[in-house]
Amino acid sequence: PEILILGRFWAEEGVVYFSLVWNEGFWAQALLPFNGYYSLFVWLAVGLATLVPLDYAPLATGYATLLVMMTGPLLILYAPLSFELSSGRRALCAIFLTLPYVNTGVWLNSINAQFFFALATALLLICDLSSRRFLMIAALLVLLSGLTGPVSVFLTPLFLMRAFISRERNWWFLALLLTLCATLQSWFMVTALLEGLRSTGGVELLGPRLAGFLLKLLLYPFMLDGARHVADAVEQGGLSTIIPHILAGLALASFLLHLAWHSPHKTGLWLYAALLLGSALSFAGSLQVEAPSLEQIFHHKNGGRYFVMGNLLL
Repeated sequence: PEILILGRFWAEEGVVYFSLVWNEGFWAQALLPFNGYYSLFVWLAVGLATLVPLDYAPLATGYATLLVMMTGPLLILYAPLSFELSSGRRALCAIFLTLPYVNTGVWLNSINAQFFFALATALLLICDLSSRRFLMIAALLVLLSGLTGPVSVFLTPLFLMRAFISRERNWWFLALLLTLCATLQSWFMVTALLEGLRSTGGVELLGPRLAGFLLKLLLYPFMLDGARHVADAVEQGGLSTIIPHILAGLALASFLLHLAWHSPHKTGLWLYAALLLGSALSFAGSLQVEAPSLEQIFHHKNGGRYFVMGNLLL
């Protein structure tokens, strides 16, 4: 809570984004990608921060990100859903979306707001778009999400599938918006790769990387501080020490799929698919690290922020 009292810039939020806007002006930077993708919300948040006294600038980005973090719970509480859900169950779901998670690096900073944007975008898949007013809210959310980092655009196939199945014009509208954002973000990422700004890494230790992906997505949210002991165990005893963890993760994945399949109108399948697609970015990101150690692969804080959307959807 002290972040909302004292304020805090996190990593490149201050030393890159705020510094550039403060020294060179908002419009000189706000249309430029950074690190291989475009982050509209970050530029807007730091632009807002330059309008207040310098001592309060970190508070501006912190409170702006708080609004983004509240979007998912607010959607569950008040958005028109494609199935009946009582107010009590809505409240319970909203509470789940605000529970603590293993990686705290995403907390109240604009550069990691993209994971909460992706969460809210995924929740749109179970909403009813028949209201014109809500459609406009959803379109604004999709546009902001798609232009703020690469996470949300991983959901593009699901929006296209949703539009194809429903054959509703409103769904095609959202799918087209997200597709345009995905095209733009892909262009920035390919350009960054060709220019050497990002590395494609390698596929060394592919098996352990897959195992680490499974544990961080499915089990680490429940283990909390216990998650750090997994990396220590692997470092000392090898991969055989986590076989029970992997089996437990696969069992949980199967159980979740069973629940999703039997959900009303199979709406849970949309969230299950969003959980997997949104988290796929974390695995792609792990391949950028060449020949990592086993301890690096399984450490809960190494790349843990990429799993936040998946963890909360789970």
